[in-house]
Amino acid sequence: MGTVGTRSSVRSGHTLLELVIAASLIAGSVLATSWMLAQARSAYQSMSSSASTEVEASRNFERILVAMRDASEASVDPKPSPPFSSPVVTFQTSTGDVGGTSFLSFPERIEFTPGTGDVVWTRSIGQPDESSVVLTRAVPDFLDGESAAIADENGNGLVNERGLCFTFEDGLLVVRLTLARPAQGGTTTTKTLEGRVEFRH
Repeated sequence: MGTVGTRSSVRSGHTLLELVIAASLIAGSVLATSWMLAQARSAYQSMSSSASTEVEASRNFERILVAMRDASEASVDPKPSPPFSSPVVTFQTSTGDVGGTSFLSFPERIEFTPGTGDVVWTRSIGQPDESSVVLTRAVPDFLDGESAAIADENGNGLVNERGLCFTFEDGLLVVRLTLARPAQGGTTTTKTLEGRVEFRH
């Protein structure tokens, strides 16, 4: 009696359809991972830009406040009061006191020139050793929330205040500064600081 043999079929590979599905799943995973990494990188760069702007604003703002604290109040010019302010201030600092007489330095000036973004500190104005240093190059024409419209758009009691502005309020010099830096995605990172100066002299 003859025997009937059975053949077993063993698959030795994947079908084309299985390969296409696997490739699609891998490609989808790679794209999703790339997108998440791009989002994380963008968020990091945005936070980094914001932190950098904040550090620069704080550092330069403190330099302005320190300079003004050492000024003689009588020498400060101009002295606008709300709703007006000035993007420039000229002052003199005390160089000492002899026999009750106070001696002042040559005039100094801290000035913001709209359109340039620069805040410049000039010392010994009109003297052979006159010198200037740029404190920052990132100041917008107007303080954050303000524009060329003749109105108090940001609600701080001033009209058309510039990116750096000085005003006298309640016997104190109030200094305001906005710094703006380009950030990812065409946005701008801004930081606005406000401080009050009580003169030492």
